[in-house]
Amino acid sequence: MEFSVLLADLRDVAEKYKGKSTEPQVSTNAYVDMFTKILERAEKSTEKYDDKITVLWVALNQLASIYKDLSAGSARDQLCKFIFGLCAKTVLNIQWSQLDDDSQVKTNFSTTVENVHEILSQLGFHRFQLILDLMESHWTHPILTKIMSGDDDDEDSDECK
Repeated sequence: MEFSVLLADLRDVAEKYKGKSTEPQVSTNAYVDMFTKILERAEKSTEKYDDKITVLWVALNQLASIYKDLSAGSARDQLCKFIFGLCAKTVLNIQWSQLDDDSQVKTNFSTTVENVHEILSQLGFHRFQLILDLMESHWTHPILTKIMSGDDDDEDSDECK
């Protein structure tokens, strides 16, 4: 996986829709759609576990940098939930616990998840705290069954505002 290409694609999409003269919600919807497609393509073309983490690291950094420019609403919420789901699956993978604690990939990802959680929690989206918790004790966390089964929780209030 060529991470510089992924980053360039995500930045190009951000520049294309950022400050566009169309209605902000329309721009946000288009941006989220393109961001999701780029991320899905990158996930499918990435085989190595470390590279999958790096893909998410790049995506999380891009989300943190563009988030303030996205209009509040269902599209932005869907993007947060989509990335959250990918992060949860990655951290719940048995390979996560096999990574060295001082692994650069693990350190970068963990720090970025903390930063994204701080940004999003200020706006009412607290789910990334769960990722932080799962990074520490993923197999013993009580909500593991809900995530793995795909159950939608009752936290309708847990949306980006």
